[in-house]
Amino acid sequence: MSETVTRFPRRWAQSEQIGELTTTFTGDFNIAEDISGLKGVRSTFATAFNEWKDDVRYMANLAIVTNMKCWEHYGTGNEELSREYGEEYHRVNDWVWSDESGFTKEEHEYYFTYTD
Repeated sequence: MSETVTRFPRRWAQSEQIGELTTTFTGDFNIAEDISGLKGVRSTFATAFNEWKDDVRYMANLAIVTNMKCWEHYGTGNEELSREYGEEYHRVNDWVWSDESGFTKEEHEYYFTYTD
């Protein structure tokens, strides 16, 4: 009797710690990709961004995760997801540095420290 072994592609950690903050953004995006593909990724990003856009710690974490996911998919040749995550990364970064975000100098320094 033979067994079938299913191999899954290498996945990033399900949670990550940036500074004093631990989030599940990576795991959330992994689940979104596996269940709903591009549509799920867009929905997950919109939820995370809208929920946490006023907290620079979460925005730093979201920027790092979207950047990592962009490169992950670039490396596997998935241009569609790579491009999407790249756009999301820039959306976070543009928001943080915009006057509209209302972040202070100290918050900008925090963001720069963790994303540079």
